[in-house]
Amino acid sequence: MGTLQISDNRDFIKEFKDGCSQGITGFIKAGKAYVAALDADPNNWNLFRAALPGFTESVWRQYEELGRGKMYFGTITAGQHKSKIMKMSYTVQKLIAGGQKYELLLPNGDVLNIDPREITLRQAKQLYANDHIRTVSEQRAWLAENPIIQIGEEKPEPLPIICSKGHVTVTRAVKLTKKQVQEILMQI
Repeated sequence: MGTLQISDNRDFIKEFKDGCSQGITGFIKAGKAYVAALDADPNNWNLFRAALPGFTESVWRQYEELGRGKMYFGTITAGQHKSKIMKMSYTVQKLIAGGQKYELLLPNGDVLNIDPREITLRQAKQLYANDHIRTVSEQRAWLAENPIIQIGEEKPEPLPIICSKGHVTVTRAVKLTKKQVQEILMQI
């Protein structure tokens, strides 16, 4: 991309706006213009916010990370898990944006090769640590601490019945099956 030669603050903002209008590669150019302005004078931070009031602080942080080479430009399009991916190293961000597949451990022990941009929220919690992609053994430990309850395998609500000293106390109205009555009789 080269070093930007910008003479005054109006040029910084013009260069930034020009970069934004050019798509992904323009975002990098805009980020470099923003960083050049900040490096020239940290007070330029306020000029950019005044010139482009619709940008959030998160957007400004992303432009600075792009301009400083701390965030891979493909991370901008990383999908619903972008915030997690942005915490990874530049190299991992680049691999993810390039479609690198990673291993995801299933509860039954099988391993799938998945694209981390196309996973569910539950899978993202399992796959992404704070700053890296978990290995299969790290995922195994994570799964042990965060067991998955399968639909249909939820624990049934305990019966409102107390068995004690040969007596059965029913605490609220309940309809029992023959099997449940047999279990209650076995308890007394």
